[in-house]
This record gives sequence, structure tokens and C-alpha cells, in this order.
Amino acid sequence: MLKEFSGFLKTGKTTDKENYFKDFFILFLIVFTIGILISLVKAYFYDLNIIDEEDFDSLNWGTFFSYVIVVPFIEEIIFRAPLVIPRSKIYSGLISLVLIFSSIIYLKNEIASAVLIILVIIIQILYLFNSKICLIINDFIKKYYLALIYLTSISFGLLHMLNYEAINVQTFISIIGRTIGGFYFAFIISKYSFSSSYLLHGKNNVIPFLVLVIAN
Repeated sequence: MLKEFSGFLKTGKTTDKENYFKDFFILFLIVFTIGILISLVKAYFYDLNIIDEEDFDSLNWGTFFSYVIVVPFIEEIIFRAPLVIPRSKIYSGLISLVLIFSSIIYLKNEIASAVLIILVIIIQILYLFNSKICLIINDFIKKYYLALIYLTSISFGLLHMLNYEAINVQTFISIIGRTIGGFYFAFIISKYSFSSSYLLHGKNNVIPFLVLVIAN
């Protein structure tokens, strides 16, 4: 299990031997435990509380639905779906939809938003209806698959810097666990499927809520 995962980090390849118990439970538990240990180390050296009083304010069904159902889906589309575009054109369509809606919601500059939406639509149409473009994109993903694994996983970790008020050493320590999680989800989607990485991502996000419920 660990040998296969370390091999994946070196080559970007997995075996065809499926082992749901080891990959979905044991390996997940190891990755999650590493994240917890990183949090404990940060709390110890920087004299921080592992659970803040403000965290209990997030104990509501709206936040739960967003954090466990919606956010994992969006993040898996953005950071993991690009890895499996050659498997099915549906992933390129999902990525395009997320990019379009994100530009509408988050880009304040209307011109920049419009330009991005047009570019996304053009690229999507070319990918769907131009076999040469489709082949070029698929071959690029396959050729640079390992590089894309690292790019998407590290970007996934860096994205979570937005959760913190300041960018400092503490912040970088905090996102180490997220980055490791990114590599794990990349491993799962590469070996199994998008639905598998989404399911495990949601399970990963539900654990903090359970901790808060127990601590409350």
C-alpha cells in the first residue's frame, strides 16, 4: 500500500490491483493522522488552541452541507478532474462549468470575467468538436501526468492559505497536511475514479465536524 503510494509519487502510476480496505481506510487514516500530527506540532510550538471558540459557530447544517458536500465537489473538479480528462469528455465540461460560475461569482472585474468565460467556452468547444485539439490535450495530460499531479496537489494545498488571516510560517505548516491530502486524492482518482476521490474528500471534511460535536 505505502509502497504503491510512494511509487505513485515517483512515477504517477498505480497498479490495477484494487484494495478498497487498504486504500480507502488504512491509507486514508495514515494521511489524516499525519495532518493531525502537523496540527498538534503547530499548536505546541506556537502555543495555539487546537479548537477555537469560533469553530463552534460553524456547527450548523448549512455549513456542514457546504463543507462536506459542495466544497469537496468543486475542489475535486478543479484540482483532480484535470488528471482524468482523457478518460471522459464529461470532466472537461464539468471543469468549464465550475470555471464559468467561479468567474461570475468571484471575479469583480466584469471585463476579466467575460474574457475568461469566452476563453473557457472556446477551448471547451474546440476540445469537444475538434478531434485534433482533443488528441493534443489528452496526449499532453498523459505525457506530463506526474508533473500535473504535483502541480494540482501543491496548488490544492496553497489554496487553503486563503483560510488564514496572515501568510507566515504557521500558515505554511498548516497547509502541509492539505498538500499531502491532495496527493492522496490524486492517487485515488488515478487508481479508482472521480466519485471515489470525492467521497473520501467529503469524509475527510466531515471529521472536524464530528470532533467539534464531541468537544461541544
